[in-house]
Amino acid sequence: MNHKYRLEAKEEYDVGLEVKKTATDKAKEIMATNWWVLWILTLANIVLSLLVLQYVSNRVGELLDEVKTTAKGVVVLDYSGWTAYIDKKTIDSTSVGFKAAVTNALRFYMVKDWQTLSRNYSEKISTIEELEAKNPDLVEFKENYVDSSKEAQLDFLSYEKTLLYLMSTDNLPEKITASGVTVNDYEVKGLEFKMTMTINVNQSLYLMESDRTVDRAGKIDIVVSGKFDPQIGTPINPIGIKFTSLKPTFLKKR
Repeated sequence: MNHKYRLEAKEEYDVGLEVKKTATDKAKEIMATNWWVLWILTLANIVLSLLVLQYVSNRVGELLDEVKTTAKGVVVLDYSGWTAYIDKKTIDSTSVGFKAAVTNALRFYMVKDWQTLSRNYSEKISTIEELEAKNPDLVEFKENYVDSSKEAQLDFLSYEKTLLYLMSTDNLPEKITASGVTVNDYEVKGLEFKMTMTINVNQSLYLMESDRTVDRAGKIDIVVSGKFDPQIGTPINPIGIKFTSLKPTFLKKR
């Protein structure tokens, strides 16, 4: 009885081996018959990989060229539609161009006369609020060029108060026109600078006591300290000049 069971089990085992052999043989036959399909798929995969690699390489090259172009220069577009590509340069605070940027800002914003401040004598001004409301360029200078430090803000407030005082006492010249700028002293330390400059002017003033108008030359001396940082630049002040101290002299009729 046991002997018969062992024979039946052996037969089942042999059948299983035969099935497995048959499946393996069929797989080998399929591979042998269709080997060219495998090669085609492998070749297609290699070609696709090469194409993807080439595309990625080309795209990376294009992006690098764009980065180099952006880092090298900037496109300028003015209101008339004129465009130009300008190379970027490191800002040199010892250069003539940087000193000109400082002197031009002071010349443009701080040379003030009675005619300009009162809008051709049509406005009466008696407070700082009225002065700034009728002369938005003063606010523009304060917001873009004057440092937020207490000293700088007090210096600019003192400048505005002095303008008001000269107007109230009839001592501010009616007309002041800048004719030239001289830099007397200039020091640079890192991103900070100090400058002593003279703005030469022509002035026209009316003397009420003698009822006459007098034209004469004059000068405004300004001692400034400041710093610059293009990271905090604005469209009005692109290189980020900030005056930390402002000490101007004033022209007076008498």
